[in-house]
Amino acid sequence: MTPAFARLRHALGDQLEDMAAAVTEEEWPPSRKEWSTREGLLAASAADVRSAVEEAEVSARANPRRRRHHRDLEADLADLQALERATFRVQDITDVLTSVIWEERAGTRVPTELTPELAAALLATAEALRGWGEEDAPEALLDRAQEAVDALSGSYHEVVAREAPGDATGAISLALSRILRMVRGRLDSGEPEASLPAEGATGPA
Repeated sequence: MTPAFARLRHALGDQLEDMAAAVTEEEWPPSRKEWSTREGLLAASAADVRSAVEEAEVSARANPRRRRHHRDLEADLADLQALERATFRVQDITDVLTSVIWEERAGTRVPTELTPELAAALLATAEALRGWGEEDAPEALLDRAQEAVDALSGSYHEVVAREAPGDATGAISLALSRILRMVRGRLDSGEPEASLPAEGATGPA
């Protein structure tokens, strides 16, 4: 993977980590809010990744000696698609939490009882993203992240069963689960991931 891949993965990890710190602050609304304005930075980082891959593709076409690396280039393109989707998910989570914290009339909330599990799921997914592409396969990191997301999802459904509003939590849990699914799909198959169906709204955001 190119350095741009690593930078974006770590940027996404930092974003999730900062959101986890925000939702667990004793002060409310939290004093940490720089993460809520990073949409442009994440989009620019994703654009850098795409540019790096496209440059490699052009170089490979111009240099016959590099044709043997065609499979590696295809893998990079598939990784790019997965990472772009992960970026969109993280941006969605950012929008949801921004609404929860600062838009009083939005009607969205995360029940206080779920914030520890929400923070744990955000942190574990951050670690899984950072580990993707490192020398040691991040299977253990993915497993831990999935366990954290499953725990969050289970607690969320318990809250829903008690008829407490928790739509924002469900939307975040779903987004985290899909990020992990995309990363695991790339690690397991090594082939470009099939396109996921278009998604509708997951509840108030």
